[in-house]
Amino acid sequence: MEPEESERMSVLLSLILEKDIGSQKEVEIRRKTLLFKEKLDNARNENHSIFNTGSSAEGFSMRGSDNDAMIVDKAILLVNSGQQVPSDSNHDMVLLMREAENCQRGYVELEVGVWRRCKEPLYKAFHKVGSTTFISSDIYREEHVKQSLNRGFNVASHGPSSSSEATVTNAAYDVVHAFHCPVWPKEALEWKMRTRLHGWPSETLLNKIVKGGCHVVPIGDKSTNNTLLQWRISFACAERLLVHSLNHTQFKVYGLFKILLKNIKECLENTFQGEDILSSYILKTIVFNAVENTPETFWNENNTFVCFWFCFNILCAWVKGGYCPQYFIPKNNLFKRHIHGENQQTLLSILTEIHQMKWMCLSVGTFVQPPIMDVLLDESCRSELMQQQTLPQSEVVCDLHVLTSVVTKLSLIPVPSANQICHVLHSLFATSHSEIDEFLTYYSTAKLLSLSAMKDYSPDTDSASNKLRYRNMKKYKTLLQPRASWCSEILYVATFCFLTGNNRATLEMCRKVTSSVQYYPGSSQDVFRKQHDIYMRDYCGRGYTLINKLQKVFSSSVYFLRQCPDFCLPQLQLEFDELPAHGYIRIPPLPYAIFLAFLSYHEIGDIGRRDDCLRHLIAVKYDEDQGGHRHWIVHTLLGICYQTVGDSRRAIKAYEESLTVDIQWNPALDRIELLER
Repeated sequence: MEPEESERMSVLLSLILEKDIGSQKEVEIRRKTLLFKEKLDNARNENHSIFNTGSSAEGFSMRGSDNDAMIVDKAILLVNSGQQVPSDSNHDMVLLMREAENCQRGYVELEVGVWRRCKEPLYKAFHKVGSTTFISSDIYREEHVKQSLNRGFNVASHGPSSSSEATVTNAAYDVVHAFHCPVWPKEALEWKMRTRLHGWPSETLLNKIVKGGCHVVPIGDKSTNNTLLQWRISFACAERLLVHSLNHTQFKVYGLFKILLKNIKECLENTFQGEDILSSYILKTIVFNAVENTPETFWNENNTFVCFWFCFNILCAWVKGGYCPQYFIPKNNLFKRHIHGENQQTLLSILTEIHQMKWMCLSVGTFVQPPIMDVLLDESCRSELMQQQTLPQSEVVCDLHVLTSVVTKLSLIPVPSANQICHVLHSLFATSHSEIDEFLTYYSTAKLLSLSAMKDYSPDTDSASNKLRYRNMKKYKTLLQPRASWCSEILYVATFCFLTGNNRATLEMCRKVTSSVQYYPGSSQDVFRKQHDIYMRDYCGRGYTLINKLQKVFSSSVYFLRQCPDFCLPQLQLEFDELPAHGYIRIPPLPYAIFLAFLSYHEIGDIGRRDDCLRHLIAVKYDEDQGGHRHWIVHTLLGICYQTVGDSRRAIKAYEESLTVDIQWNPALDRIELLER
């Protein structure tokens, strides 16, 4: 391909990646929202901190993007072996970190230095060697898996993580339990001192990374025979900072590299009998090395394919040489376990075949449909890509991305204490600068206040005076009210009114939800396109702020949290009792509004309207986005309605349908047994 044609195709490729991976602003919004939620999550945690990792934390929102997290025990301090333990340390335990023997660089052993107290998973991982006590990574990891299983979570050990498979109602996730070392590890001193000709990472970022230290995670060097006491040094915090520092072309090339891996994943799994022969971590390592060793001017949209091909050539060269240097500790060969001998030659053969295809390698696989190369070769698609968006079109794309990201990511904010609310709100308002910051602050403030009401709410008791009951009810309603100004969020106030016997107010609020046009996150493509056009017509270019738009049109699921035991409908008590300590019941807004109206009409004896609600709920069961095929709870709500009107046969059938969607935390079988007695 001629250079001019290659540049033209690269620009088109860059535009396709804007759609598949996101614009610079969309990626920034995803990251900002995730970091915002991370701050809220950590505000209430005195014993541990949460650090989000994986593709989602990097800013991707592709199908299959990882929702991973590292949970760091704050009660444990790591120091290098030979380093003096701080005299003012009040940690429960101080562990001495020393280089592990008979394995690759980047693995350490943890010796117990100071021990005041510790929790069971850690205590069970104690392992004596002579007179010295170590912490076993293998035992520690498996104890956390057992603990999660005992709490009702369907997890399995995977690498250093407790891993959960995706279900119809829940995304897959990996959780790693880690310890923090505040000192940069000596094994990675070369990275700190490395000569950098092109200024990446910047000196400011480099100093920030080094100052942040590292973590250790419970996994040993799998290329050795004895991993019992080995812990891997993790640079997850540094890696997230580095990915966030990439310019947008670099990030898109990284994304294209990940798309290629997903496109050949099935081929690799079939060829290597399911072995994880080529991980996304290896691709990230290649991108880091490529960016560090090239000028930033190289990374522009005219060079999109050239940059991608440069990275792919590095992969081919490393596979041919049988050596992939870990970015921070180059003496650690990431290929040592899997890519050698016959595996090495087979993988090289697959990559060579792809290399010979050049541009046509973008037509391989089915992860992106239609394939990228098909779009590039289609004249009508190319013309569409080159069309500039109008201002209303740009506004609707940005708005729906912001609103969807925020509503989805911040749906489950931890239940705070009063002191934590004050601390978080002060932090939020102090750092709020842009419209997105203000929107995040407003949204979170209203949710925190309502969560406080839901946590403290308790039914009337005979011992409380009328005056005290009235004052408490007024307080709860006041705290819930700010959230009630957003479309479907009024259902929390409606629930409060139902629990306190105000059925008329409940019905009025339910009618508002069922009669208004709503934009529900996670809508199918067909529904989303219709919503897109209506939204652009009614709300773009009219001077509405993001907060106005949230209040008028955006809806989200209703969550009942195990930590708020009294703020739940008594009709859902069986489902509530099934939840683990930090579990929740999630109900789409439309079926919940109809269900709540059904119960209210039943309470006031309006049988005709009650039965109308039942028929409406039967119809909503087939809704493309909020129906029973995606949400098991919708079938359960329908079963409760049938049970309420005395139709046990249909109730049992509804509960059976609920079990076909998902069985986790779903007591439908118990409901069936109660009806069959």
